Amino acid sequence: MAKPEQPKAGPKEAPPSGRLRTLGRRVCIWGVLPLMAFGVVFWFLLGPWLAARWLEEEASMRIRGRLRVGGVTLGLRVIDVENAELQDATGRVLARADHAAFRLDRAIWAGGRPEIHELRLEGLEVEATLEQGGTWDVQRALQRPDAPAPPSGGGTSGPPPPPTPPTLEVVEITNAFLLLHTPLGTSRISSISSRIDVELSRLRMKADGTAYAGRVTADGWFSTSGTEEWSVQVNASGLDVRALARGSGLSDRNLEGALHGFLSIDRIGADPPAGAGWLDIRDGRLFDLPIFLAIFNVLRFESPTDATIHTCRSDFRILPGFIRIDRGYLLSRGPGLFGTGRIRLPSGELELEFIPRLSGEPPEGWEVLSEGEQPLGDFLRRHALVTVELRGTWREPAATVIPVKVISGPIRDFFRLLEGGR
Repeated sequence: MAKPEQPKAGPKEAPPSGRLRTLGRRVCIWGVLPLMAFGVVFWFLLGPWLAARWLEEEASMRIRGRLRVGGVTLGLRVIDVENAELQDATGRVLARADHAAFRLDRAIWAGGRPEIHELRLEGLEVEATLEQGGTWDVQRALQRPDAPAPPSGGGTSGPPPPPTPPTLEVVEITNAFLLLHTPLGTSRISSISSRIDVELSRLRMKADGTAYAGRVTADGWFSTSGTEEWSVQVNASGLDVRALARGSGLSDRNLEGALHGFLSIDRIGADPPAGAGWLDIRDGRLFDLPIFLAIFNVLRFESPTDATIHTCRSDFRILPGFIRIDRGYLLSRGPGLFGTGRIRLPSGELELEFIPRLSGEPPEGWEVLSEGEQPLGDFLRRHALVTVELRGTWREPAATVIPVKVISGPIRDFFRLLEGGR
């Protein structure tokens, strides 16, 4: 039986003609490759330049300061900047950052104008000055620019439109350094970590850092609406007194101890800054300070510079033009001092009064104070308690001895100490 015939294979496909191959090469050479080259140039050269100009323009719309950026790298929704600077209106540099990351709400190539929703700063260095009127120079630079004037001529009058809410929501700061200038001196705080929440009319912040081998934490807010108001609360724990003295020109003094303290200060309305706080130094040596040396010298008493103090406490208020010391005392096993007064700002002139206690032993006869007809007056006359007035400045104080005239706060603290020992 004969096999059926197999169907014959169809003709092979003809190879592409030379014309098609030439067209493909031309499309690749004149279309794809230029497009890829443009993408590379845009992503690495033109795009970063445009992003830098856009960031500077965005900053000029949000703040009164100027932003200057160095190297720029583009991501999908992030613009990374190296060596960013914040300048005030005069060109003075207020802050520098090694690295800044601006996170956007959309991809860079997406339609519409992107908005900055988050800012992360690393290696930030800030130099802030509290000026004579109570305004921070950095705060002024971060304020929103003034709203444009309404158009002149015919037009409906009415209230100005409400301010546009900021699109930037959070600023995260790591490994920052702050150099702080105030009438009380210059402070250096390093290793700062902070979160700043951007609200409609203020910046709200929480921060913690390291200063003089101790820890400092802060919580507060700064107005950005043009009112120049601010409020801050600061806690200090374990600051090294020797390191503090090194920055104040007293490094040659025999000073030791650990400083703890709290300060709450604000500026509301057009009033100068006001606040209150306390300082506490324990287990240290402070008698080598110029003010204490002046007190012991005028009393013709050898200064116990090597004596270890138990407590040095000061409760104070910050008022317009001066710091009021409501209560201050320094206690050791030997001498003690009880004081009050005020320090004028910004000159630093002293108006202080101290009641000295020159011995660790209580005065004779204090146990029977309540038994005499005029026990307190007799006690004061018998022991010739005196007041030492201090004038001059911290570095060059002048001491004067006067008799005790009234039962002042330091006298009451003196007797409270005696009653506590009893």
